Amino acid sequence: MIAYNKPIPQAVDLHIFTVGVSTYVDSSRNLTFASKDAEDIAQAFSGQTSHYKTIYQHVITNKEANLKTVLQELEQLKNTSVDDEIILYFSCHGLLDDQLNYYLAMHDTDFEQPQSNGLSYQVLETALAQIPARKRLLFIDACHSGEVDKSEIELEQNKPLSNTTIRMRAKSGNYTLQPKMGLRNSFAYMQTLFSNVTKSTGTTVISAAGGMEFALESKDWNNSAFTYAILEGLESKKADLDQDGLVKISELQKYVTFKVHQLTEGKQVPTTRHINRSNDFLIYRY
Repeated sequence: MIAYNKPIPQAVDLHIFTVGVSTYVDSSRNLTFASKDAEDIAQAFSGQTSHYKTIYQHVITNKEANLKTVLQELEQLKNTSVDDEIILYFSCHGLLDDQLNYYLAMHDTDFEQPQSNGLSYQVLETALAQIPARKRLLFIDACHSGEVDKSEIELEQNKPLSNTTIRMRAKSGNYTLQPKMGLRNSFAYMQTLFSNVTKSTGTTVISAAGGMEFALESKDWNNSAFTYAILEGLESKKADLDQDGLVKISELQKYVTFKVHQLTEGKQVPTTRHINRSNDFLIYRY
C-alpha cells in the first residue's frame, strides 16, 4: 500500500510566537532556561520552510517580554487567514491572585499582585478567540506558583531524585500566597482552566505542570523538562508514534507526557485533556 499525505495548500502560513522570561525586575524570581526555551522552540518549528508559504517567527524574551509587547503581538495574529497555523509558547512563572485568576508573569510583573503587568489568562483566552486561524496550539511551560502551601512543597522537595542535577523551577521566597487549595485540587483546577480555553476558543493547550509550585529543569537538558521533551520528541522522531513521517498534536502530547514523567521520575506531570479530534492537525513533518 502506498501512503499518500495530502499536501499543505500553498497559501498556508505558519505563525510562531514564543515568549520566555528568565530575568525579572524582582531578580529573586529569575529562572535559568526560560528565555532559551522560547528560542529553542521557535527554532525547532521554523525549520519546516518547505511545508509553508511563509513562516513568521516572533521571539520575545526577558526585558522585552512585557504585557504591552505581548498584547501587540497577539493583536497582529488577527491578520491571519482561516487556514493558517499558529504555534504559541510561553515559558515563565504562573501565578494565581486571591480570586483564582491565573496570570503568566512578564518581566515586570508584581508577584504579590499579578494583575499588575501580568498576562491574564482570561485576556489570553479572549485574544485567541479573536484569531481567524483555526489551527492553534498553545504551549505553557509555567509553574503554578500561588496555591500550594509550604508543607506540601516541602513534602515534594524531600522526595529524592536519583539525578541530582535536576532542580525546581520555583518561585523563590515565601510560599504563602492565597488560596492554598492543595496539590490535588489545584491540579484539577488547572485541568479545568485549560480545558475551558480549548472548548471556548478551539485552541489546544499543552501545559508543563499541574498544581505544583514548580516545574523542573536541569543542566543535563539545557532546558526545562517540558521543553526538552518537546524538542527531543520532534528532533529524534520519537513523537512520531505511528512512524508515518508526520506528528499530530495528539502524538506530541502523548510523548511529552511520557517523557516528562520519565525525566522527573514522576515529580512533574504535564496537564492533559482530550484533544479535539476534529482539529488534531499536523504540527511537524519529516
